[in-house]
Amino acid sequence: MNTAAIQIFKNNLTWKILAYFLAHPSVEVYVKELARRLKVGPTNANNALRTLEEMALLQRQGKARAHFYSLNNDSVIVKHLKIAYFLARLEHAKLIDRFLEVDEDLISLCIYGSFADGRFDEKSDLDLIIISHKEKLAFNSALSELERALNLEINIEVFSLLKWKRVKEQDKGFYQEVMASHVLLYGSQI
Repeated sequence: MNTAAIQIFKNNLTWKILAYFLAHPSVEVYVKELARRLKVGPTNANNALRTLEEMALLQRQGKARAHFYSLNNDSVIVKHLKIAYFLARLEHAKLIDRFLEVDEDLISLCIYGSFADGRFDEKSDLDLIIISHKEKLAFNSALSELERALNLEINIEVFSLLKWKRVKEQDKGFYQEVMASHVLLYGSQI
């Protein structure tokens, strides 16, 4: 996959509008404001918003004389679209490449938590697990670059294979949380 994957969310107006809401999952916005933000005509924006509402991807609420739209975060489809959109952002930011520059023998790299299961919002931080022979400190530079590129806080947990096996036995709650919702980005299944 190349860095153009993120472009699928920007190619036509409906996708562009949906991408805006996927990137801002808790925002409520009215038609003219959205049209200004995305530099599109309000009539076209309104038509696309109505289409997305009919598909149950967006919700509409009337306030005063304006219609406010927001992402339907309760929709299973929306949760999966949020995951796909975020994975495209990770690809665009070259997340895997940046970590492979640190450790070309990287065993596994995965996300877990709200970004892995589609529950994230603008305040969420990204949780990563790295299985590597390197120490956590070795990844700090790549981590800082990614935080800037993605404009979000990233938490990483780095384990050797042996330490990860110990987590499975000694911290079953954490292990089960990760296993229930992780997305493998690179390497062997954890």
